[in-house]
Amino acid sequence: MSGSGFTGCRGGLGMRVIALGLAAVALLGACGTYDRGPGRIPEGGTPVEEAGSDASGEASWIRLPDAPSSRTEVGATHLDGRIYVAGGIEVGEGSGRVVSTFESFEISTSRWKILPELPEARHHAAVAALDGTIYVIGGFSDMAFTPSSSVFAFDPGADRWRRAPNLPEPIGAGGAAALGDKIYFVGGVDSSGKASARLYSFDGATWRRLRDMPTPREHLAVAATSSFLYVLGGRHPITDAAERYDPESDSWEALPPKPTARGGIAGAGVGGRFACAVGGEDDRRTYADAECFDEISGAWLTLPQMSVARHGLGAAGTEKYLYTVAGGDRPGLAQTAVAESISVG
Repeated sequence: MSGSGFTGCRGGLGMRVIALGLAAVALLGACGTYDRGPGRIPEGGTPVEEAGSDASGEASWIRLPDAPSSRTEVGATHLDGRIYVAGGIEVGEGSGRVVSTFESFEISTSRWKILPELPEARHHAAVAALDGTIYVIGGFSDMAFTPSSSVFAFDPGADRWRRAPNLPEPIGAGGAAALGDKIYFVGGVDSSGKASARLYSFDGATWRRLRDMPTPREHLAVAATSSFLYVLGGRHPITDAAERYDPESDSWEALPPKPTARGGIAGAGVGGRFACAVGGEDDRRTYADAECFDEISGAWLTLPQMSVARHGLGAAGTEKYLYTVAGGDRPGLAQTAVAESISVG
């Protein structure tokens, strides 16, 4: 979940609004291109004003071809016109199986591709892109939710994986985003089973401990704009806390609370300006909410709800669009292959 190259300004705080969001899942296949049909193409295709607007002209979610694999608790990011989705849990007969599945969605053609599997199966891993490389960070290695410190790096040009320097400690259900020349990894569950407040930066070679965030949490949304790292929502306990980190000063700032308190959400930056959090669950149900903090106005924007409510989904952003994929459509072990996108701002 990486921010893009928009040159924004550092906005102040402001009014609050709300949003809703969904994503989905599918079936497994062998290596190669996986065609779910033409679908609808939001970028490089039909303008969203024509293909993804309701009667009032408001942007709406565009349903994309389902992913090849149906799964939940995935990680996702955007790189060079593709959305990459890694790991997760495959659900069957009331139980789950950790998978090493790795797939990409090419935005311009609206087609999925099955890629070489992760070196090891992971779920609840954080995924981010830096310098043309996809990084899959931490996560849980089994259904006992054992946190991992492993970091895997994928080179799209060579179509292969390598091991990258481990996290300083095992952490699952954390979040990551790229900002500037570094990836930032924050929160999650440590080996003691407690929610973490620790923040690390990674330049592709070395991990560095930075200032802890104010609110420890896991199953959180992490997003980057052109200026800040945002941490939105999360759980233990479920929270609406919204905080952002300034890498220039190594300091945190509290923002107006997220409009809804959710855990099991996903985050992504859009256009270098918007920090978005989508989906999630609480003890009662799964949600389709999509909410974005506008760095310029200091306001929370509420997007239309996703077509499918989900938790454990992946999210990724581009210059204009927010994408969601996979996740569970009900609390607990559930899975989908749903993929959707919406124009933000």
